[in-house]
Amino acid sequence: MGRAGARPDRGHRHGELSGISVTDTRPGQPGWTLTGQATDFVNGATTAPAADFGWIPALLAPGSDAEGAPLAGPAVPPRMQSPQSGGLAVPGATLASAPPGSGLGTQHVGAAMALWLPDTAPTGTYTSLLTITLIGP
Repeated sequence: MGRAGARPDRGHRHGELSGISVTDTRPGQPGWTLTGQATDFVNGATTAPAADFGWIPALLAPGSDAEGAPLAGPAVPPRMQSPQSGGLAVPGATLASAPPGSGLGTQHVGAAMALWLPDTAPTGTYTSLLTITLIGP
């Protein structure tokens, strides 16, 4: 993730989530939902809460051939950017969905990602687990 200044006491790192495709071949087009949740970021003894990690989902059109009207999920801001947000620590953040009657075929999805850290956070490599779950009725 890159670095960009936001406020004197906070900075954020940004990156892209890509390479996720949902292929639905089920008859009747029952729909589906793709969600995500992250664990805290850890760098040695330093922990950055997953609540300070967020995304802006997007449907990636090139190569997508899903029928109907799949939708990108709503933006999930990091808590340091929006204090009422639980960020990606909250289970079930929607990355994309296809309501019943749509989604047959392949849909490529991605997201702009942001991790906010205090400027006093030690430099180094932070690791986290982002779990993506595909749910279909």
